[in-house]
Parts: sequence; structure tokens; C-alpha cells
Amino acid sequence: MNFSATYIGKYDITQVGERQGYAGHFDRTYGHLSRWHGLAGVDWNWGAFNANWTGRYIGHTTIGYACLPGSSAAAGDVAGPDGCYPNPQFAVYHYGAYVYHDLSFGYDIAPLNTTIQIGVNNVADRTPPIFYQQNVANANTDVATYDPVGRFYFAKATIKF
Repeated sequence: MNFSATYIGKYDITQVGERQGYAGHFDRTYGHLSRWHGLAGVDWNWGAFNANWTGRYIGHTTIGYACLPGSSAAAGDVAGPDGCYPNPQFAVYHYGAYVYHDLSFGYDIAPLNTTIQIGVNNVADRTPPIFYQQNVANANTDVATYDPVGRFYFAKATIKF
């Protein structure tokens, strides 16, 4: 069994004299900084058989920033030069947490020094969230964090020489 988690408590960047907190946010420039990320797994072996479950957790995240008093907000619903929106009810989006489940099963053929394995990743076929407001380059989501392919199956053979 294995488990690992990461928590980002604070991630502030100061530009042009203004400080912006990025912890818990996705930002086109700085990437996905949701506060929690986790990975858990269970491996099971019985003779030549093996099985594996892996769970990938991505914590909730926010896109867009409400303007602080005295910030340089643009007019209307357009972001100002500091990236904040004067009307956050139209521009700040909140996305819930995501969990992906992966399964695999294998068999070791010892006389041939070969292991065969089949599996499925993203078992629930969970689609990634759509990030609006032209927040990502050439995509509608963060492809570095979420699974844009959906459920997929695989088979592999490992041969030792």
C-alpha cells in the first residue's frame, strides 16, 4: 500500500507592486496550484498473479480573481492588468475535486521471463473540467493535470533478457 499527498498553504507572487495569492488557483501563467494533490495505491500479489489499484486526487480549484480595493481593474467584465475582475460573480469560477481510478492485472510467466499485464485507466471515464475565459493555451482544460483522453485500456508484455 502507498499514499502520498501534497498541500500548498501559500504561494504568493508580487508583480508591479501588487501581491497575488495563487494557492488554490489555476492560472494560465503559473499553472495548477490546487491546495491538495494526492496519490494512493494498493498492490496485491499471489503467486504469479498481481493486481493494482491507483487513485489520483486533485483538490478543488478556482479560476479568476476578485479585485482588491485599489486595484487596477478594467471596465466591464474584462480583467485588469493585474488579472483581477471587477465583477467576480461573472468571472471567478470554482471547480470541485477530482478523483481518477486506475486498475491493472498481471501474470508472471517465469519460465519465459515474461510478465503480461492488462488494465484500464480512468475507470469511471471522468471528463476534465472545462476552463472558460481563455484560461488555457490551445485547450479547454489543464491537460498537464487532468485526464483529457478519458477511459482507456492497455495491454503490455515485459520480457527480461
